[in-house]
Formats: sequence, structure tokens, C-alpha cells
Amino acid sequence: YNITQLRKALLGENIVIHLENRTINLSFEHFSSDMTIKQSIREIQNYSRNPFFHSMVETILQQISRTLTKDFNLSSSNLTAEGCIVLISLDSDNATLAVEQAIDDIVERQQPEHVTFSTIGNQLVTDEILEASNESMQILMPIAMLMVIIVLLIVYRSFIDAGISLLALAFSIIWMYGFGVAMGFDFNPMTTAVPILLIGLGIDYGIHLTMRYREEAGRDKTERVHITIQTVGVALLLATLTAMIAFLSNLISPIQVLQEFGMLCAFGILSAFVTMTLFVPAVQQLRKKQRSEKPENGAVRRAKQAVYKIVEIGAAAAEKMPAVVIIVAVIATAFSGYAATQLETKFDMDSFLPDDLDITQDIKYLMSHFEFSGGEASSSYILVQGAITSPSVFAQLNATIDNVADDVGVVMVNGRPDVTSIATVMHEYARQGSNPAFSARYQACFTGPYTPKENASAADIEMLYDMLYQGNRQQATTVLNKNGSYDGTLLRIATRTDLGKQEANTLYDQLREDASAITGYETKATGDSIVNVVVEETLNEGQTQSLIITILVSFVILTVIFYLRDTSIMLGLITAVPIIFCVGWILGAMFFMGLSLNVMTITIASLTVGLGVTYGIHISHRFVEEVQQRGIGEAAHRTVRHTGISLFGAAATTIVGFGLLSFSLMPPLQQFGQITALTILFAFISSVLVLPSFLILWARRKYGDATPQHRNNS
Repeated sequence: YNITQLRKALLGENIVIHLENRTINLSFEHFSSDMTIKQSIREIQNYSRNPFFHSMVETILQQISRTLTKDFNLSSSNLTAEGCIVLISLDSDNATLAVEQAIDDIVERQQPEHVTFSTIGNQLVTDEILEASNESMQILMPIAMLMVIIVLLIVYRSFIDAGISLLALAFSIIWMYGFGVAMGFDFNPMTTAVPILLIGLGIDYGIHLTMRYREEAGRDKTERVHITIQTVGVALLLATLTAMIAFLSNLISPIQVLQEFGMLCAFGILSAFVTMTLFVPAVQQLRKKQRSEKPENGAVRRAKQAVYKIVEIGAAAAEKMPAVVIIVAVIATAFSGYAATQLETKFDMDSFLPDDLDITQDIKYLMSHFEFSGGEASSSYILVQGAITSPSVFAQLNATIDNVADDVGVVMVNGRPDVTSIATVMHEYARQGSNPAFSARYQACFTGPYTPKENASAADIEMLYDMLYQGNRQQATTVLNKNGSYDGTLLRIATRTDLGKQEANTLYDQLREDASAITGYETKATGDSIVNVVVEETLNEGQTQSLIITILVSFVILTVIFYLRDTSIMLGLITAVPIIFCVGWILGAMFFMGLSLNVMTITIASLTVGLGVTYGIHISHRFVEEVQQRGIGEAAHRTVRHTGISLFGAAATTIVGFGLLSFSLMPPLQQFGQITALTILFAFISSVLVLPSFLILWARRKYGDATPQHRNNS
């Protein structure tokens, strides 16, 4: 029925339907008792005995069933239902969120006894996600800053040094937000995690710069800064480049939120590098009184000794049995890599909703209790683009509808696929008789339900389209596209929503094959379940491409830089290899934790390389510096002892920052925080426990038994 007819029905007025050879008068009354409603449904069922009404009645009963919960059974003697759903179609041209909120306000005021009303809408869900995201960040940002301050005070034991690093970090976060606004990005649940990411990663730069500056105590301030920048600064530059590559690799993803996330993170990391390397050394030089080393108290000394013992395990093992360390790492990686192949990719924006929100519970109830959302009301589509006013298009549409009958998951009604098309819409509109002029024109142009007569012209079809648009625009726009002329039509195919991934893939292939039979037109297949599968495949492909790009570019940059600086091609490759192990470790850990790859965690593989390799860069860079002056074993011990303590502080702040995301209100952010924190831990472990074995083998092969003096001369 159109809006006018619906209004009359609700007001209890009569509706007159003119058919080809008869006129039907419909009268409506308002009933209040539950028993009367049951009797009304039984009366409708009785009409199905009449062959003339059978098809129409079956369709009506099916629609009634879909608006009621699954416990409703037409065959039962006692018709009952736990709940019902009212569908409201909105004009997409209007402010949909405002309309949905207005409807929600009305529903909230209508809460009768023993009945619960709730509202679900796409824009309401999106708004709830954003609100939950913002609320999470408002809680987590201050906590993250507080935790980082505590870690910095433990590492620095100086309020001034901690304040300098935090101020530079604040600059980088402000720059990042300014960049996002200038680029016109819409801040979403993914981008709200960027400040936490910068707090965890950006502060690392300040720690490395400050700790190396302190190592050069006793020198002139200017000389200390120069040495710090020439040593740690180079390592930080490499770390910045590899991290930016990891984030920018998301640009190859067709998903816009991933692209924006990558760009914001990359710019934020660059901002942190610039502010830290310029601001921190500059302020240190401006300080009139340099910080004098305070004697360490017992607790601090014991804590540092504990860290030293941990990080020196890698150097000790590397010096005695490097091959064994590498073999163990390879075995662990192979085992984790196999587990990683079992990971699933899932795409569901509703998963961003916190479990304790009312709308989340409403969605779960809808999915589990209604056939509308959980059984047979999902849709797949075939889009046909071209001159669809041609009468010949109807024969091809009819053939395509017949072809989808044996496709996976297609709902059948009375032996035919449940498909809505321009042909079915026009036929039903003409049969209703609410527009006699349209019905007469339709009868003049069509010989059967969906087949134009031989003498029907494109002008005749276009006139029918115009009349349909004018008389029943709501139905017309669901199957027709009018852009000046009629250039597109849609086949809406009812399918089950409980299709598995393999079934959805099969359906997608079958629909594309069905659509390809429509010649002379451009066709595309899509659908509710199909879109999810395609997005999941796209995410997987994007992850693979992003990982490959990150690894290759990181290898190239590290190889070139280490070759130019240390005339060694192998050193760059060696630095990155242990981080490749981390990729297998983290993906395997996700499998054992029962997690899946989603729109947030899909970036974790490339991030593992981009972020984790920074730890390896600091170790390799310092080892090369030490091995020029000392024996190979001693160089390894000094490297992990001095650089390892800085890496420990950097890893601790990063883990704290990302770990706090575990307390986010949104499940995907919780998982992203947990996995990224674990990634940093694995990167730290591989750098201080595995990488020294590679470096010692490299140094032994390069230098042999040569003394440090001979190495410098070589």
C-alpha cells in the first residue's frame, strides 16, 4: 500500500482496489484485544483457500511472520509471539540521525506496563559507537599520561627531564590533530586511538635522547648534544622511517578509515621525531644548571640490576651458543606461524559497540529472535546499468530470476525465488488497481505478468516508469535509478543471513555468473552477506600487501643506511630478521588468545615490523659503535646493558599506553591495545634476546680474531 492507503487503514477508513474484472472494497476496524488479532490472522489464512487470493495471502502471512519473533507459528492453535518489529523507511536525503533520534525520543516516552519499546537505526548505532569511543578516550588519555609520567619518573628520576619529554610529546599530538583537521578527516573509533599510540611510541624518542645525553656527562653541553644526535639521532631517524612506512602501507587499503588511520599515525610519528630531536636537546642546552647524577637508592638500584640481568641473558647466550638461540627462535616462529594460518578475519561494525550498552543488547536480541534479521530477510543484489527502458531488458531480467533459483541461500516462495525487480513492482502496482491509469497502461504494454508485448516501445516503458515514480515513488526508488534518464535497475534477492563464509563466496560467484548472462548492460553482484565476505577478503589482501611492502621497504632502507654508514649490506638484513619472527609470534598469540583479525587488528602484522624494528635498530647501531672499541662479546654485553635499559623504559611506556586500551569501552579497541602491547613486548624480547646472536655471528665472520684497533683500520 502507498502512504495514502496506509493512512486510511490506520484511521479505519475504506480502501477501494480496482482490478481487471472486479472491484474490492476493504474496510478497517480498530481492535484492542489480543484474541481479536489472532482471529484476524486466522481470517487472513482462510482467504488463502481462494485461488485468486492465495498468492497474495501467502505473501502477507510471510510478511507478518517476519515482523514477529521466531516463536510465532502460523500452524499453532495458539498464536503467540514474544515480540514484534516495526520497520520505518526514512528519506536518505534528510538528516537521518536527527530523524532517528526524534523517533527514539517518541519511543522512550511510550513505555507501557509489561511491554518494552526500543529503537534501532543505522545512524543511532554509529552515533553510539562514536560516543562510546570519545568517552573511552576521555577516560584513557589522562590515565595514559599519568602512567607514562610514573614510568618516566622511574627511568629519569627527574621531574624536569620528564617534563621536557612530555611537553615535546604534547606538541606532536597537537600537530597530529591539526593535520587531521586540515586534511578533512572524520574522527572515528580507529583514529581516536592515535593519541594513545603517540603517547606510547613518541615518548620513546625522548627516553633514548635523554638517556644517551646523560651517558655523555662530563663533556661540554654542545658536545653532548652533538654526540647524542649523531648516534641516537640516526637510529631514531631509521626508526621513524620504518614506522611511517608501516603506517603508510595502509594507503593501499580500499577502506578509507584504514587509510586515514595510517596517515594520522605516520604524521604523528614524524611530528614526535621532529619535536623530540629538536626540542629536547635544545632545552637541555638552555638549562643553566645541568642535572647532577643523584645516588641511586636501594630500590632503584635493585630494579636496574634486575633489568640488567634480564637483558644480558641475550648477550650471554649469544656469546656461548648463538646458533642454538637462532634455532629455538626459528622453531617458535614456525609453530606460531602455523597457528597464525588458522586465524579468521571478521568484519562487523556492530562489534564496535560496548556489550553493556542497551542498543547492543537490542541488536543481539534482534539477531537472535527475529527471522527478519537472523533467518530469511537478508538481501543480495544484482545491479543492471544501461538503457533499461528497452523492452528487451525484461526478458533478460526474467531469465536471470529463473537462474538464481538454484543459487546457494536464495529464499523460495511458492516454488519461485523471492526476488523484487522493476517487473515485479510494476506488476503488483498494476494489480492493486490503486492507480487505474497505470493499470490500464500496464495492461496495454504487457502480455504476461512480467513480459512486454511485441509492439511495446521504449517510450511506452519510460511512460510506465514515470507513472510509477509519480504514483508510488517509494517502491520505484528501491528498484529504479533515475539520473535524468532511467539508467539503472536493481534485482533484490532474498537470501538467508546465516550463510557461512564459504556459502557467501559461492553465492557471490553464482550471482556474478547469473548477472553475466544479461548482455548489453553493465552488471554487478553484491549483498549483505556478500559485502562482509568481500570486505574480509579485502582486509586480508590489504594486510598481506601492507606486510610485504613494510618488510621490503624496511629491508631496503636499513640495508642502504647501514651500508653507507658501516659498509655492510648484511647488517641491515640482520637487524630486521628477528622482527619478522615477531610477526609469526604475535599472529600465533592471537590465535591462542581466541582473537580474530578485524578492522582494528588487521594492521598488526605490518605494525609489528614497523614498530618492532626500531628496537633492533637501536641494538644494531649501538653494537657497531661498541665493537669498534671492544671485543665482540664485551660489545654485545655493553650494548644490551646500556641500550637495553633505554629500550626497557621505552617498551614499558609503550606497553602501558597500549595496555590501557584494554580498558576501552569498545571490544575492537580493547583487542588492538592488548595485541599491540604484546607486539612491543615481543619486539623487545627479540631485540635483546635473539638479535645479539645474529650480530655476534655477523661480527665473527666480518672481523674474525682481529683486535678493535685492526677493525678501526679495516
